[in-house]
Amino acid sequence: ATVREPMASLTYRHRFEIGRQQHAVERSRQLFAQALNYPNPVDAADYGLASVSFRQPSDCYREKSVVLVHASARADKLWPVSYWRQLCLQLSAKGFSLQLPWGTQQERVRAEEIARSLENVFVLSKTSLSDLAARLAAACCVVAVDTGVGHLAAALGRPTISLYGPTDPKLIGAYGLGQYHLCADVSTGDTYQGKSADSLENIFPETVVEAVLGATRRCAA
Repeated sequence: ATVREPMASLTYRHRFEIGRQQHAVERSRQLFAQALNYPNPVDAADYGLASVSFRQPSDCYREKSVVLVHASARADKLWPVSYWRQLCLQLSAKGFSLQLPWGTQQERVRAEEIARSLENVFVLSKTSLSDLAARLAAACCVVAVDTGVGHLAAALGRPTISLYGPTDPKLIGAYGLGQYHLCADVSTGDTYQGKSADSLENIFPETVVEAVLGATRRCAA
């Protein structure tokens, strides 16, 4: 009753009941503890990546570098390009260097559209996952939609502002220290100012700017 694919459990020799209304990381920790018969950890999750030494990119400086993870395979998880551009304008004016990674040609076009004619906004070359991890580890902050790279930033221990619309961060949000979730659900009804309640258009650039400034101040402290 608590597994995602109930029929598959009919073939399992051992079964464990893990409550579904908890974060996926905690569910995994409980499952492994029960399956391998050790006490369930009670301390904060440690991914073991924060202390890994990455080859730092030459053009990154932790004090002022922000990585903007703008791409997702799901259209309803995307933040509007116009909002990304406003965010870039405001953060650039405050001295931040903004970096836009991409993985597919469509994502590259989107990154170039965001960066067009803006100062201190850079579309990165296509890189391996390990090189991207190095760039995330070098950043002072990360802003991400709900996608795997955002979770990687969390695992690396970087302050991350994650934007959530149709998904629930209580169950699958970026998990760890320094994680800040901004949720689009601003209404109990079906629409808000003509938009669905879970549309990322309900998260405004000014809100994200304040979150970035707050996260970087706490990090510096």
